[in-house]
Amino acid sequence: MNNYNKSRAKRGIHSCSLLIGKLLILLLICSFGFAAKADVLDKAKEAVKDYVIKHNADWEGGNIVVTIKGADKFLEKFSADDNIKFKVPENYELTKITPNMILPILVLSNKREVGKTTVIVRIEVYKDVLVANRQIGKKESIGEKDLDLKTKEVSLYPAKYFTSKDEIIGKIAGSMIQKGMVILDWMVADEPVVSRGSQIKIIAKGENIVIETRGIALKDGQLNDLIPVRRENSREEFKARIIAPDVVEVKI
Repeated sequence: MNNYNKSRAKRGIHSCSLLIGKLLILLLICSFGFAAKADVLDKAKEAVKDYVIKHNADWEGGNIVVTIKGADKFLEKFSADDNIKFKVPENYELTKITPNMILPILVLSNKREVGKTTVIVRIEVYKDVLVANRQIGKKESIGEKDLDLKTKEVSLYPAKYFTSKDEIIGKIAGSMIQKGMVILDWMVADEPVVSRGSQIKIIAKGENIVIETRGIALKDGQLNDLIPVRRENSREEFKARIIAPDVVEVKI
C-alpha cells in the first residue's frame, strides 16, 4: 500500500471513530431522556396509587398497576426537575373508586404548585384471593380442602372477596359455586341455627302462661330472625322468633 492509500485509510478510520463516538453520545442522551421520562411517569403513578388506596381500603396490600394515558407530553416538561412531585388533590372526591377514572393531578416542585392537568387512568389490582377448587353445591358446608388461594385481578369485582380461609370455613354455599370461581360474600352464608323442614320447639308466651309444643320450621334462619313455622299435625302458619338452635318463641 502506497503512502496515499495509507493516508486515506487512516482518515477513513478516524471518520468512523468520530461517527461512532457521536452515535454513542446521542444514545446516552436519548437513554437519559427516556429514563427521566420514565421517572416522572413513575412518580405520577405513585400519586394515583396513594389516592386510590386512601379511598378504597380493599385494594390495600395488593399489587396495584397504574396506566396513565394521554399525559406524556405534559409530564415530559418536568423530567429535568429532580424535586418534582405529583399529587391528586386531597379535596377531590369521587362517588366510587373504579378501575377506569379521570383524575386531576397537581405538579409540585419544592412544595410549590407549578402545574396541573387531568389524566385518564386504568387501575389493575392483583391480590391472593380464595377460589373454589371443586364444585360446591348449594347449602353445602365449606371446608379448608375446598379452597385455594390464587392471584387474581380484583378491581372489577363489585362484591367483597376473601383473602383468608378462616373467613369462610364452616359457612355454607348460598348457591352453587363452580370450580375455579372467586368466592364473593353473596355466595356464602352462616350455617342456619334453624333449617327449613327441621323439627323445632315452639314456646308460646303470654301473661302468666307458657305453652310448649313441637313444630316444623318453614324457612332457614339465624338467631333473632322471624320465620314462618307451623305446629305438628297442623297446616296453619304463623311467625315466630328464633331464640336458640331449633327453638322459637311466639307471643300470645
